[in-house]
Amino acid sequence: SGKGRAIRHLLELKGLKEDEIMVFGDNENDISMFKLTDNSFVKEESADKVKAYANYECSSVSAELTRILDLE
Repeated sequence: SGKGRAIRHLLELKGLKEDEIMVFGDNENDISMFKLTDNSFVKEESADKVKAYANYECSSVSAELTRILDLE
């Protein structure tokens, strides 16, 4: 079980590759999905041991998506 395994299953079902997704998390239970893609984001207030697995840090998921998708 785990989020990483669930996302890998969805990738297979949808025919997507790891570099075609983004994942956001803030806790140890998110580490398995951080390992799936380089497009992994962790919340600023997360523990350092969790931050170590994500490639990017953000203050808010909605703010980061707005920035990435250039919605402003």
